[in-house]
Amino acid sequence: MDVIVLGGGLMGTASACFLARRGARVTLIERNRVGAGATVASFGNIRRTGRHLSQLPLAHRSLRLWAGAEKMLGRDVEFRATGHIRLIFDEGGLADMRAYAEAARPWGLELEELSPREIQTRFPGLGPDAIAASFSPHDGSGNPRLIAPAFAEAARKLGAKIVEGAEIGTIRHTGSGFLVATSKGSFAAECLLNTAGAWGARIAAQFGEEVPLEARGPQMGVTEPL
Repeated sequence: MDVIVLGGGLMGTASACFLARRGARVTLIERNRVGAGATVASFGNIRRTGRHLSQLPLAHRSLRLWAGAEKMLGRDVEFRATGHIRLIFDEGGLADMRAYAEAARPWGLELEELSPREIQTRFPGLGPDAIAASFSPHDGSGNPRLIAPAFAEAARKLGAKIVEGAEIGTIRHTGSGFLVATSKGSFAAECLLNTAGAWGARIAAQFGEEVPLEARGPQMGVTEPL
């Protein structure tokens, strides 16, 4: 085996898929079910607006991948380029928004500034208190429930082994690779990829790599027309 991937969220399943596409022999180990951790609890935003400027080249590339995800994975993961809006409620926020828009333009991100009238015309469901908005028309969202299983299935079709419900016992470096003992057997590979999300710091610490990682949950409300 060439690579063991620890963690079956979006990062792990996508890594397994792209590694398998390049001919690597991959085993992905997930302690629960694929996509059942932080991935499924995310907002699902596929956005570039608001990113640190240095992240924008990667965000542009990510958006292009999401736009072709259905063709690449063979199923609809509900990516929709419906746009991303950020509402502004005070003059300080407006100055920050304009400064960011100006700084992001050389990085390839064009943002629209909307007036209160334009906000109400284009998004009548929003409240009337915003004094302006920043709108990125090509950003959007995907379905976080669908994306990790889709990548896992695509990886499996390419020859990757997907092991779910496997609690990790011990992980050790053998000198020539890694040996991972789990509740579903032991697995060995030359390389170990740590994509365990909120639990990733514990794995890294076993190899002397301290990662300052905190688990925090954002507030989210999911709505639909009633």
